[in-house]
Amino acid sequence: MHAAPVSMGWRHALIVGGTGMLAGASRFIAARTQTTSLLARTQASLSSLRQSLPAHLDVATTAVDYRSAQAFSEAIRIRVEAAGAPDVVLAWIHAEHAAQALAAQLASYGSTLRFFHVLGSASASPAASLLRRRMHYDALPGLSYHQIVLGFICDERGSRWLCDDEIAQGTIQAVSAGAPKHVVGVVEPWEARP
Repeated sequence: MHAAPVSMGWRHALIVGGTGMLAGASRFIAARTQTTSLLARTQASLSSLRQSLPAHLDVATTAVDYRSAQAFSEAIRIRVEAAGAPDVVLAWIHAEHAAQALAAQLASYGSTLRFFHVLGSASASPAASLLRRRMHYDALPGLSYHQIVLGFICDERGSRWLCDDEIAQGTIQAVSAGAPKHVVGVVEPWEARP
């Protein structure tokens, strides 16, 4: 018999883009939260993830593309009306303006929330500034912003990109630790990336 997952004390988790490489992290969060809202672009990916979760979990799925700002904002509003403002968010959103809009919309509800923002390795390039990126989020009231930077692996054979399981496990570590910034793998030396 398996022990029940330890609750993280979350009432409502909102996960955006957690059906592919982040599916393991989405399962981890859903098992430790009273209600989970999953948003992704396709119903097929959402259905696949939902089927991998225990049936007793309170999980709602919504197929919506964050690139359609109005439809995405409306989907968030509907989920907040149904389940309350989330207290934890895991977001894998490639467009920075869409991630910022999501954070601002959620902060406007006046609740405290932890916003875990998954970022690709390019966010850690010498030309980018993780500190500058976080300024918008840090200015939002009630929002605790956490960057999860996906790097790469270096070993005796060279370098390679992270596999899905490494990404999911690193994301789980980041969510569990709650540090302002967590790098999965490495991002230095930058020249060593695959």
